[in-house]
Amino acid sequence: MKRLVLAGAGHAHALVLRAWAQHQPQHHFLALLATGDSRAIASSGPFGAEGAWVWRWKDHIDRRFLRQFEVPNEVSRPVQSLNSLAEEPVHQPGETR
Repeated sequence: MKRLVLAGAGHAHALVLRAWAQHQPQHHFLALLATGDSRAIASSGPFGAEGAWVWRWKDHIDRRFLRQFEVPNEVSRPVQSLNSLAEEPVHQPGETR
């Protein structure tokens, strides 16, 4: 196993690089490729399929994956706008006062 040593790098970097070097890629995997017209192509080993149903399958998988990164509304909503903090209202260029 090769190790890459970076000047000033912490131990976490060495652990990540070591784990990356030990990674064994999958031999059989599912590839889903959207064609842009609400259709998709699926391929896994010697098997393949295409059509609107493959696109719906891909869309379901993609949406399920992205849900794990959603931020709850109360976290993403600003508590107070910056304009309310200004003593005078902020005017946009070209706006009449």
